[in-house]
Amino acid sequence: TTSSAVSVTVIGGLAPPLVAPSSLRLRLDAVGSMQVAANPTSPYVVGQDLLLLDQAGGLFRWEGPAVVSLLQASQAPDGVTAVGGESLINAAGNADGTHLYVMFTSSTLPAGIPVHDSPRGDDDGWHVLVEYDFDGVSLREGRPVVALAVRRDGHTGGGLVVLDDGAVLFATGDNGDAGDDPAPYPQQSSNHVGKLLEIDPADGSVAVRALG
Repeated sequence: TTSSAVSVTVIGGLAPPLVAPSSLRLRLDAVGSMQVAANPTSPYVVGQDLLLLDQAGGLFRWEGPAVVSLLQASQAPDGVTAVGGESLINAAGNADGTHLYVMFTSSTLPAGIPVHDSPRGDDDGWHVLVEYDFDGVSLREGRPVVALAVRRDGHTGGGLVVLDDGAVLFATGDNGDAGDDPAPYPQQSSNHVGKLLEIDPADGSVAVRALG
């Protein structure tokens, strides 16, 4: 908030401009806490509710200074066996708050949904998108939508958002590790690896919207 002498080392002739002094003040107030097992994601709003997700296996709804469990990995729908430290990789809801989409990491494949294999050949699990009805208090009728092959210990991606028209956008990782990152797969339009995908929840169809 106040100016002071700053030493800048210029590398290769490039340097960012200095930050101008400002009268802005930042205030942080602690309003509650959430116990997590591994990796909490950013909070997000579904309808009138603030939801929080721990990728190790818990989805929660904020209620005052505490959280209330909405979904645990062990409550995955039939055909989905949630596994690993990212068993619930992400979740997102529609603007009206009536539907919630959860991307599970599963060791099993639900029957009767579209399946997309990976060209890598070293996948050991599935990203399974599940649609739930949501009334602001509880989730009902988990319905698997589509399955994408994934390497569970690779770069799994995970960005998830619901568009105004109800389509779901999902960012997949390249599923590689440091030794083969990024490999050619993200630039190939014939697979889902390292892509921004648009998923139609009605039929599970997948369209590539951006190459990684």
